[in-house]
Amino acid sequence: MQDELGERLKGARMLLGYTQSGIARECGSKLRSWQDYEAGVRTPGAQVIAGLARLGINANWLLTGEGEPTLGPIPQSQTQSQGSGSGTHHTETAQGISTQDLALLENVILEIRRQLERRGTELPPEIEARIARMAFELCAIRRQQPVESTVANVIELAAYR
Repeated sequence: MQDELGERLKGARMLLGYTQSGIARECGSKLRSWQDYEAGVRTPGAQVIAGLARLGINANWLLTGEGEPTLGPIPQSQTQSQGSGSGTHHTETAQGISTQDLALLENVILEIRRQLERRGTELPPEIEARIARMAFELCAIRRQQPVESTVANVIELAAYR
């Protein structure tokens, strides 16, 4: 069981695009501890599990292997190259916008497009922009990735008001 958890931890790290030292730092752990978690020698505590959840990993999947590995799409700009070792994704663009916010915005737009395509709905660009703004603000306030139900509610509110 602990070996399976170690494999899921390694998988989560790979999904996020972190090095071992980077993910350990992000989750408030030491590198040696993280290596032991992945090797199945130790079991991570609540702080590490919560840290992974903040990064978008589904804690239920991590602990049980059931469900989807992520809570939603993992922001591409959140991930880093395996060799960089910086361990953080809270950088800013030249315009002062965090890459984390840009990644969230990308994921919001992708989820909106998925839902509109599924519904077979086309909306005017200004309505889609309003939906994107509202969904982005809601996700940013909640500090969560866009989930289907949240975006669906925003679409209903913004598209038909």
